[in-house]
Amino acid sequence: MKLNKILLIPTIAILAFFLSSTQSQAKSYQIGNEQVPANKLYKFKYYQAIHSTKVRVQFEDGGHQFIKIPKGTILQGFKDNHTITLSLPLLNYSLYNKNRPHNRPYDFISSQISNHPQNFKRVSRPAYMPAYSSGLLFQGKMLANAQRRDTTLFHISTNGYVEYRKYSSGSQYKPKDKPTHQVKIQRTKVYGNTRELFLNKKFKGLSFKKVTQHGKVQYRLDVINLHQPFMTEGQSDDDVPSMYYSNYLVGGRKMYTEIANSELM
Repeated sequence: MKLNKILLIPTIAILAFFLSSTQSQAKSYQIGNEQVPANKLYKFKYYQAIHSTKVRVQFEDGGHQFIKIPKGTILQGFKDNHTITLSLPLLNYSLYNKNRPHNRPYDFISSQISNHPQNFKRVSRPAYMPAYSSGLLFQGKMLANAQRRDTTLFHISTNGYVEYRKYSSGSQYKPKDKPTHQVKIQRTKVYGNTRELFLNKKFKGLSFKKVTQHGKVQYRLDVINLHQPFMTEGQSDDDVPSMYYSNYLVGGRKMYTEIANSELM
């Protein structure tokens, strides 16, 4: 019986466009029983809107509408001379789902393409985004045959928000799921393997440190790369790829994020 593949945001077909490769293969990482070249790990491209612009998105029922992307918004994507393909589901929920009709979800598998690439410029990976990660960090349990059972999602959006979702047993992340909490990142500091995200409020589920009594940076949330990567073996007979992950400590909770996929190597 063919197993269902793990849900990827964006999916494998789209994800390949959002990655940039490096030329050198000298650096590598030991992940499980494999030595993985650094240029095989995800390296996403980021673009910033230099003008307010509209991007077409498709509904699951085949219809479509346009999302307005404000000036200054940072997204993951791939740009050529005529179009730019964007990963809109990695924006924060409120912007991505603004003006979306109730009970009419977007088809996140479809490419979100703008015919105005001149409205976006290439920028470096934002300081709040973990290396090699799409910004989706999960807490849960690894099952047999590279399957997962996630219970919590911590999302660092490309445009600078943190989102937190809890799931019932057996359910999986979908971009249409509204987060339990959503807070804008006010400032970021990076020290070695630690990202300090400063927020104006805290929420239940993670541990925060109080840093000031007033203002926009009252709380600090630590996102720590534990440098303990691991992999799940794929099943070639069932078309299940090997998956590679990095372990993080997010507000005192251990989570993992996907950093590579054997189908894209």
